[in-house]
Amino acid sequence: MRPVAVARHVHGWDSERETVDTEVAIVGAGPYGLSLAAHLDALRVPFRIFGTTMEFWKSSMPEGMSLKSEGCASSIYEPTHSFTLKRYCADQGLPYADLGLPVSLSSFIAYGVAFQQYAVPSLEQVRVTCVNGEDGSFSIELDTGESLTVRKVVVAVGVGYFAYVPDEIALLHPNVVVEGAGRWEVVDRLYQGNWTNILHPQMAAYIKSQLEKAAAVANDAGVPMVFLTAPCTQEPEQPDGDAWPEDNPARRDAYNRMIREIAAAHPRTVSVDDLDKAACPGGRYATTVHGVVIRTVNDGVHFTPQGGVFLAPSLIPPIVAAGRAQMAGGTAPASGGG
Repeated sequence: MRPVAVARHVHGWDSERETVDTEVAIVGAGPYGLSLAAHLDALRVPFRIFGTTMEFWKSSMPEGMSLKSEGCASSIYEPTHSFTLKRYCADQGLPYADLGLPVSLSSFIAYGVAFQQYAVPSLEQVRVTCVNGEDGSFSIELDTGESLTVRKVVVAVGVGYFAYVPDEIALLHPNVVVEGAGRWEVVDRLYQGNWTNILHPQMAAYIKSQLEKAAAVANDAGVPMVFLTAPCTQEPEQPDGDAWPEDNPARRDAYNRMIREIAAAHPRTVSVDDLDKAACPGGRYATTVHGVVIRTVNDGVHFTPQGGVFLAPSLIPPIVAAGRAQMAGGTAPASGGG
């Protein structure tokens, strides 16, 4: 690629022109880097992109994982909107649904590789070893020995290549994982083409399998999992006057029963901390408990800051106990409060 002449602008004035090898360098070839490259190409902005296609997804994601986003929200964005995940799965005969069918890790990686070949064929699968700022431009060194000067650098490497971690964070080695799910698990969901919810056996089995996977990810890292029970909720009524189905106590009970079953099956590594009991005295929804407003007014779901302070003495001790058990190499403590 021929050098590009660009002008620097200082306080609105053009200063001397400088010659760079390209206008933009993109470091990283995951979804964000590839999407940006596709947009720069459409805008005819000179760029070079470096990295291994979908490298972090290939090397650092749990085997068998599914994406958290729905299929309709998992396409890599490019200007023509033509190379979508939906189109790719249809062409390849892979399972796909806009909603309700989890996108598998393997499908998404294969889609990312195909997207690169389709939209970013100029990708250079080499590593950037050094980036230095030099008076309005950047010098870049590649592992091939090549050096180049660019006007702008976009680092899109994900979380896998942070060479420096602040001391305050580096000193933290979590001894316990706390999972505060339970809300989205009780809403109506489109699953395998049908609207359903946690009270239906097939959907219940799917939700439980995902919770078990979450616990397994933590446990595989040598860390115990503490599930918080789902608390009671009471949203304002629907426009037709009916209550919201996700506020049905039977759904909350089904979720809480699931996490207790998982804890019972893995007593050394999984426990339950009873947020529901702490936040809903007597099993009933309350905005105020012992004079403290713990729920957001006119919300019925979320907790106030003072509510967090109020609930902490009930919730924190079992979490600390689980962490200390892990530090001691012992068995996870019995579930707290329930």
